[in-house]
Amino acid sequence: MLKLRYCFLVFLLLDLFEIPMRGGYWDLGPFEGFCMSSFAGAIISYFLLWYFLSKRNEIKILLVAMAGMFLFTLPLHIFSFESTKVSLLEFFIHLIALCCSFIVYRYSKKGWRYAITVFLLAGFYWISVPGYHFWIHYLNHGTFTGRIEERKVTDTYVLQTLDGDTFCLTDWKGKRVLLDIWSKNCGICWKALPRMQSLYEQYNNSSDVVIATAFAPYEENEWESVKDEVQKTYSFPVYLIDPKGTIFQDLKIDAFPVYVVLNEKSELIYRGNLDGAEKLLKSLK
Repeated sequence: MLKLRYCFLVFLLLDLFEIPMRGGYWDLGPFEGFCMSSFAGAIISYFLLWYFLSKRNEIKILLVAMAGMFLFTLPLHIFSFESTKVSLLEFFIHLIALCCSFIVYRYSKKGWRYAITVFLLAGFYWISVPGYHFWIHYLNHGTFTGRIEERKVTDTYVLQTLDGDTFCLTDWKGKRVLLDIWSKNCGICWKALPRMQSLYEQYNNSSDVVIATAFAPYEENEWESVKDEVQKTYSFPVYLIDPKGTIFQDLKIDAFPVYVVLNEKSELIYRGNLDGAEKLLKSLK
């Protein structure tokens, strides 16, 4: 009984240990946020379960480990499903890791355990890093890759210049366009602005490429409150975009930042994150 309690406590502490990883306080290269907590949790829980199974090889150990690791997360997913979708993949990665650990330890021969484990760890890596990026992209943008069916831009797709004039996206016909749609209270948006500046400087001498941003003011004078900070630091073009306008409605923008790419025919072909937008822009020759 003591070993079962100890097992429960260890896996409970493991779940608490992952909290700062989820928040992005600990990161390492490609491992950040849920990518970090998913992969680290999968590896640690996999070998921790082996340790406890070596002391007491029975299914009770697996059930107790699950109870400890999912004591807090499972109720959250049940009662707050919509708001916890982003961590749902992490939950399944850890669940799969525990089940695989139990099956490999209990039913495979010792000589095969480590060979199978290497294969599984590669799988945990893929689903925790590229897989999680796909998942977050799907939640934020509705597609796994960001590529959308080519959509002709109409005269209703307008931006406003800082001088108060209107500007239609069709005016960029013949050019490749990467447009960053962002807002004041989006921390991720602010972190991405230096990268937008780098892209602007990279393509500034290209007559057929436009790198620009569109600020979405939800309150009166919201742009005025950030204008000095932005214009003192960055030189890329900034336009204003109406959060109630056609672009928002057609693209169903409800989270920031959103990056859109237009081809030379003034067709919207991408709606997603900056990594995908940059890669697609480079591929448009």
